[in-house]
Amino acid sequence: MAGARREGLRIEYARCDVTDRAQVRELIRREDALAGGRLAGVVHNAGVDTAARLPKKTDEEILRTVEVKIEGFRNLFEEVRDRDLKFWCGVGSLTGRLGGMVGQLEYAAANDGLARLGRWAARRAAFPVMTLAWPTWDRIGLISNFAATLRYMAAIDVADGLERWRAELLAGSEGEITFVGPLGRAIDPGQAVGYPVVPALPGFATAHPKIFHLGEVTAYQPHARLTARVVFDPPTHPRAGRLPYRRRPRAAALPPAGERPAGRRMDRPGGLPRAAGRSAGEDRGVAAAPGRPRDPAGPRGPRLPRGTRLDRGGPLPPRGGRGRPRGEPAHRPPDRCAPAARPAAPRRPDTTLRSGPPFLHWRGAVVPLSPWTAGPEGRVVAEVPRCPPADLWATPLVPGTALPIAALENVVRRCATQGDGLSVTADPLILGRIAPHSAERGPTRVEGDPSLGVWRITDADSGDPVATVSGLPGPLATPTE
Repeated sequence: MAGARREGLRIEYARCDVTDRAQVRELIRREDALAGGRLAGVVHNAGVDTAARLPKKTDEEILRTVEVKIEGFRNLFEEVRDRDLKFWCGVGSLTGRLGGMVGQLEYAAANDGLARLGRWAARRAAFPVMTLAWPTWDRIGLISNFAATLRYMAAIDVADGLERWRAELLAGSEGEITFVGPLGRAIDPGQAVGYPVVPALPGFATAHPKIFHLGEVTAYQPHARLTARVVFDPPTHPRAGRLPYRRRPRAAALPPAGERPAGRRMDRPGGLPRAAGRSAGEDRGVAAAPGRPRDPAGPRGPRLPRGTRLDRGGPLPPRGGRGRPRGEPAHRPPDRCAPAARPAAPRRPDTTLRSGPPFLHWRGAVVPLSPWTAGPEGRVVAEVPRCPPADLWATPLVPGTALPIAALENVVRRCATQGDGLSVTADPLILGRIAPHSAERGPTRVEGDPSLGVWRITDADSGDPVATVSGLPGPLATPTE
């Protein structure tokens, strides 16, 4: 202050309890007299904070923290609300938006109230009213444990903060203005979703994927446990529709020829049932060339092995049993898979077909699927292209991936695949421990030991380790892709 006076600036330090209306009135009167009635603005920066857990605080300490912010604001505003000020600046905290650290319950509530009072005052005054919500300042201010605050958010540099503060005062800003640094590791779920995660947020690339995948938190214990329910829907996650979950029919044992019901058409190879919800017209005419079979049950039904050919003939009656579908010829050659036509007889329920275990099917439409080849010492190897995050998510702000999604998908598929590689038994599958080493930059090479259940994912170009999966054994034989 002495240096300011030498430069011709008048800065005075006056003591005042802002919760006492009489003291506030006297302070304003005195300042008016010194400034010749030309009071330019007000900065309400008074505050106290008792940083302790709730059981250690008294009611008086809690009320004092709230009163300095709230009652102080009201007393100052009532004394100047009819003046022609250039600005009103309430000094708040990000605790009002995000919630404070442990022990700052009432301090966070007071700053939230300050921001709301600012909006209330703006509708009743002719001058602009702003509330500046600051993070921790670098080693100054009310914070008693500076190191602990950095676990929540980075501190703001003092010179940078003063320059930004000066710019807001000169601009006569209005409303609540927040200053945010990179989020820290101690942010809890409520704080994580309490502030808009936009690209301008420092550390956006790191914070956005974590918040994007947070889901609905069902249980939370600070620094100990977090349980959440995450729902993937096809409109935003194209991958959700590319891994169908079906039930595969078991092989049907047909009764001897003499016991077959008269007039029964065997026009579905293997006795596959008609897909639920499909009409007779929809289920007819699915002949396919060898090597490119078509699935008569559609995307939700069982798939046929490669090389299957379906030859069907003889128009089937539509529902109701009358006539034939429009456009069908009156006569077609007999079905080579069907016995000669006989008088119709009541159809007996087919007890030879049973639903088999559920299974998964990888299409590879989103996440690239790679063939596995035999490697040295009984290992298997796959070269896997990278799956861009934009292929996984159909959202305006696409979250980045911390793990090599395509490589992990191929490992899971390799460990769960049975038989021809088209389906897997969908028993509860617990993915082993994943140890990430570095960020995925491009194609990866996966080398695994199915007997040990260890899979090493490395950068295909540099050979640098990307991730290691352990505890996930798989079939020893290399599957035919």
